[in-house]
Amino acid sequence: MKRAGFLLCSIAVMLLAGCSWLPWGSKDEAPPAAAGAPVATTAKKADRRPPNTIRAGMAANYPPLSFREDGRFVGIEVDLARELVRESGLKITIRQMPWSALIPALQAGKIDVIMSGMAVTDARAAQFAFVEPYLRTGQMALVREQDAARLGPPARLRDPGRRIAVVRGSSGEEYVRRSLRQAEIVVFADSDAAAAALAKGRVDYFIHDAPSIWHFGMVNTPGAAGLVGLYTPLTEEYLAWAVRKDDPQLKAKLDAAVLAMKQRGVVDAIVRRWIDTQVDVTPVRPN
Repeated sequence: MKRAGFLLCSIAVMLLAGCSWLPWGSKDEAPPAAAGAPVATTAKKADRRPPNTIRAGMAANYPPLSFREDGRFVGIEVDLARELVRESGLKITIRQMPWSALIPALQAGKIDVIMSGMAVTDARAAQFAFVEPYLRTGQMALVREQDAARLGPPARLRDPGRRIAVVRGSSGEEYVRRSLRQAEIVVFADSDAAAAALAKGRVDYFIHDAPSIWHFGMVNTPGAAGLVGLYTPLTEEYLAWAVRKDDPQLKAKLDAAVLAMKQRGVVDAIVRRWIDTQVDVTPVRPN
């Protein structure tokens, strides 16, 4: 995979914690092995958490955080989770599921933590507990290369009738519905579908978390070529893992591990492995 990109300048990169890998337990669960491992596509039904084990939910459609590459599950989240294995004596089982299934799975007790680039919002914080954030980021816009000069200025986002793609349930959708009410909002199930629609001219912009916009703007993704990112964030947000509020012991373990991994420089190293160029991330708002 071609990796040229940006590291969000003055991004506070922190990290979550505490797990080690379980061996493959079923076709529905898998540990990210040394170079990434084949992943299953469904979540198991709720069951009791084994001792010293954390069941984590990830969506494999969020590059460069977690996605498939050559049939393997890779990305920032996967590498961070692998390092967490070395940081603690706990075990972790990764269960891949669609983004839309993550919150219901956590609430139903099918998983114990969401590890999938989730932005911290007040609405989500009312439902579950966030551990210490690992990445300071924001919403950014993606456009077709031929439209960059015309649509690049932030004020163009407020032009009446602009068609803006968002991912269902994402903080990008929340931002567009709140701040760009004059837009025609087109909702997609995942970022791949939204980027492909932009490449085909079905929408004018795709607004999503900065790491995804970097990926589609800098990597020649099949079905989404010819796209460029507008690398000025529209918001300031933090990405973190989420646990149930009735599991304070797990939250405490994860919070403690964040500090240890920050101090060892592990988080910075992993993020730079996937996002290696710096840009200014001072948020701006469309006029």
